[in-house]
Amino acid sequence: MMRRLGVLTLLIAISLVSSARADEGVYAFDSLTSSVNARALGMGNAFSSIGSDASAPFWNPAGISRVKWISISSTYSDLFGGFREGLVKHSFLAYSQRVEELGGTIGVCWLRVGVEDIPITGEEFIDVNGNGRLGDFQDKNGNGIKDPGEPYIDRPVISGSFDSYDDAVFISYALPLTGSLGAGISLKLLRQRVFENTGSGWGIDVGFRYTPWRSEGRVRGEASVAFVLRDLGTHIRWDTPSRASFSRPLSLTLGISTKLGIGYVSLLAAADYRSDEREIWTGAELTILRALSLRAGLYRGRPTFGAGFRIPIYRSTLSLDYAFTTHEDLGRTQIVAADFELWAR
Repeated sequence: MMRRLGVLTLLIAISLVSSARADEGVYAFDSLTSSVNARALGMGNAFSSIGSDASAPFWNPAGISRVKWISISSTYSDLFGGFREGLVKHSFLAYSQRVEELGGTIGVCWLRVGVEDIPITGEEFIDVNGNGRLGDFQDKNGNGIKDPGEPYIDRPVISGSFDSYDDAVFISYALPLTGSLGAGISLKLLRQRVFENTGSGWGIDVGFRYTPWRSEGRVRGEASVAFVLRDLGTHIRWDTPSRASFSRPLSLTLGISTKLGIGYVSLLAAADYRSDEREIWTGAELTILRALSLRAGLYRGRPTFGAGFRIPIYRSTLSLDYAFTTHEDLGRTQIVAADFELWAR
């Protein structure tokens, strides 16, 4: 116990030093607020007190302290469009393994969010309406100036295209401090590319998960609370001549969840408060026969829905999940995910 408390103290000290050294800047790397898990999105991303597989470091690094031996998580999603036709491509792969010699669990996650074939245009136009003038636009307010929201009538000449992407790697460690309390830390290595420029940086997340009540009787269930500090010292520095540096603000997530089950049916309800969003995200999951799950949630004021199926295999479980949500102007977001957990050697 003393050794574990010593490790936890060291992790917190490193995090506070990192936060103190963060550069001043503006909000950056927005892909760190997206969802990487279909089960989470189906529940409105209220997942900080629930996640306990390889994807958990994205929500709360303490979650992987519950990995029994090996957990693998993979996700693909299309943001803002039909499946494999979305504007933004989103991929996630994670691996966690319990290491008895370290007294806890180590994990590695990789996230990529990218937009492909972004057109490069200049000041040349094609005279679509044939009036002999180039660069005509819909002058909605009649002031003769192209204002935001006023699209071009003439089509700009496309001279090429480029890709833009964000990459994030999470290297995590979590340990059970007691039978009901777990703690974890993640080092995030970040890289962005836009056209010919790249930015790179790093940051730290620290999380705790406490389960004050658990029952395995006729009425089974548990209640959990979570506390997560995100983006301690997270900053990105670009390779531009000015060496511009941008930071993500430190944020706090408070989460709570309760699960109750009787017979072949269980119900899980959860809520997260995010200080960076100043919102409460909520979600619920109904599971039948411990195999089929139906989910619904409220995320950033929008409803989310999902379903999943668990397949038990000798000393392991394979989970297949799907979720979607809609956006007022940009279409829908869909996520498909596969997770595999091996309980023991």
